[in-house]
Amino acid sequence: MSDLNANLTRVTNKELARQLRERLRCRNIIADEVMRSVPDESVIESYATCASCGQREISEDTLRALIKEVRNEREFIDRLDQIAPLCRKSATA
Repeated sequence: MSDLNANLTRVTNKELARQLRERLRCRNIIADEVMRSVPDESVIESYATCASCGQREISEDTLRALIKEVRNEREFIDRLDQIAPLCRKSATA
């Protein structure tokens, strides 16, 4: 039963994308009109892509597994910081 309850608190792709869009909106990184036109998967994948060189930093399988483990965008970003190469960290510092 505890495993079932743990799964209830995990974020869905749609909710994670919503939270990440809100994070971008609050930081005025992307215009609202542009954000609304970007698919959920692209929003999520943008966080797993180096802003400096454009290289994808984790595999699709790792990204899917990571999303299944987290409860919100903060956990998602924290976990990415733990597993992504230094290239991503230097770009966001």
